[in-house]
Amino acid sequence: MKRSTQSGAPLVIHRLSDAGPVRFAAAELARYLRRMTGRPVRQTRAARYRPRRPGLWLAVVPPAGVPGADGGSLDDGIAIRARPGHVRLQGRNPRSVLFAVYRYLEELGCRWLRPGPFGERVPNLASPLARRFTRRETPTSRHRCICIEGACSPRHVRDMIDYAARRGFNAYFLQFRNAYTFFDRWHSQEDRAGRSRTRLTQAGADRRREAAKREALRRGLLIHAVGHGWTCEPFGIPGIEWAPYTSAIPAEATASFAEIAGRRELWHGVPLNTNLCYSTASVRARMADAVADYAAAHPDEAVLHVWLADGSNNQCECRACRQALPSDWYVRILNEIDHRLTARRLSARIVFLAYVDLLWAPEKERLDSPGRFILMFAPITRSYARAFLEGGGPAEPPRPYERNRLVFPRSPAANVAMLRQWQASFRGDAVDFDYHLWGEQHFHPDQLSLARVLCQDIRDLPRLGLNGLIACAVQRAAFPTNLWWDLAGRMLWNRRQGYNRLVVNHLCDLYGPRDGTAVHAWLRRLGHLLRPADLARALDPSAAGPRTLCLRAARRLDRVPAAAAALRPVIRRNARAADPVTRAAWRLLDHHAWYVQAFAAFHAAALRRQPDADPLLQDLLRGLRQRHRDLHPVLDVWMCAQRLRQTRAALQP
Repeated sequence: MKRSTQSGAPLVIHRLSDAGPVRFAAAELARYLRRMTGRPVRQTRAARYRPRRPGLWLAVVPPAGVPGADGGSLDDGIAIRARPGHVRLQGRNPRSVLFAVYRYLEELGCRWLRPGPFGERVPNLASPLARRFTRRETPTSRHRCICIEGACSPRHVRDMIDYAARRGFNAYFLQFRNAYTFFDRWHSQEDRAGRSRTRLTQAGADRRREAAKREALRRGLLIHAVGHGWTCEPFGIPGIEWAPYTSAIPAEATASFAEIAGRRELWHGVPLNTNLCYSTASVRARMADAVADYAAAHPDEAVLHVWLADGSNNQCECRACRQALPSDWYVRILNEIDHRLTARRLSARIVFLAYVDLLWAPEKERLDSPGRFILMFAPITRSYARAFLEGGGPAEPPRPYERNRLVFPRSPAANVAMLRQWQASFRGDAVDFDYHLWGEQHFHPDQLSLARVLCQDIRDLPRLGLNGLIACAVQRAAFPTNLWWDLAGRMLWNRRQGYNRLVVNHLCDLYGPRDGTAVHAWLRRLGHLLRPADLARALDPSAAGPRTLCLRAARRLDRVPAAAAALRPVIRRNARAADPVTRAAWRLLDHHAWYVQAFAAFHAAALRRQPDADPLLQDLLRGLRQRHRDLHPVLDVWMCAQRLRQTRAALQP
């Protein structure tokens, strides 16, 4: 869109704080105002607020002056007062000032459509300071965090962090010590598909991780860090990826491993999946010392996740460990960490998790200082056919704890029942760590079916006793639209918004009012044909979907090509749009029309156990590689390929 080139007095931004995020907010505001108006923009550092001086005023104000909860640095709130010639943008902390800037720019017509290139709309305005409005807002969810997952280039992560701040997310979680495995999946696999592969070095991962951290901190986002790894790193064994460890293992480390079936060794060779003998005092002490040392060395990482090993049914079976549940030993470790942090006057918040074996709440132990801790509910085995508090589905009676013979809950209701057991003993801060966009999204090419569940889960968080969401998600989940992230960010900021209105607004912002409605109708039609909940049941290897269900799903998939063909005239009409953002959106929808047809053909053949499923899968993977340049900013092609191969493995003839 052509920008105004009118001359005139500069627009002036008055900054009342030297905090880094406020400086960044002022720079962002100046950049967008220049793009909108073509006028020069000047920034000043003001000593005090002058209500009669024209311009835009940015300030951090005490909590009493801006709405917000009482969680200190965790809570946000903004106040905007716009009058002709004079705008006041305030936040209860430096990060909230940036949120106020983006909220103000949205009022002026800016739209943040997706991370990465062609992901924003900036209007042409002659007089941006002519508006008159007031906004005072407090997010309805304290925790609004995105967790790195999938395969990531440095640019993907930078784009996501940039988008996260614009959409109101207040935290970014860099898993493990340097997020090695996520950066390496891109570096050595997705980006080098079909070529000679070279593994990413540890130094390379360190640089990428620090660059991502800087991008988050300059926006004031809270850094969440680590997670898994505390069960191996303190013992001299790297915890960087879910892969067998082939180097020498220190003897003292082996003695600390969980004893399973009479042996102490790495669980299936993978350090991250290996639990320890937690009844041993020296093991607990070493873990607690490591956490305290890390917190002291990284004071800018506000929230540390202290998790036990990944995997399941891999707890120590020695006589001493059998005297208590794993969660009881876990709480002991957490208390030892808290005592060390307190002694060293370290303020880091600690996240502990209810996950797989740790879904069973402690019977004896309690946290000594609940205020330091955040309970993280991580229902990785749940179904996404319905939201947490929706009825329906088969009943799942609670199961007693049975060491290393656990069967994990599938239904949302059964998972919530496990959460309630934890909440009976811990009444502090809590958050949902959920996997809507970790892998489930590949069963939902229609986007709408999963978007509905995601929005309802966020709306129900207070009823679950949870204060927000950490989205364990691939960083590229915007194919063909960014609907999932847009709705997640908006609902976490204000859960009272209507789902249908948000969906229509996003699609119309992207495609225009007339064609946005047409795309909405297409996605609804696609969801009806796919019925992702039925498809997931049919593809579930644990259930080996009933034959009639598989055949019924296959027959619906046969109708996808004709439905996609009906959208082609609309795509062709818009493929040459003058606006580059619009043109890019329609180009992605064109790729998506190809993808859903190839997706349907492969899955229909696989569900029928037909031999041509293998060549159809290869055609689909080849098509993804051929379209990689256009798709990789919006689709985690590595994770997509993983899911497709897993589907084929589950449905062998």
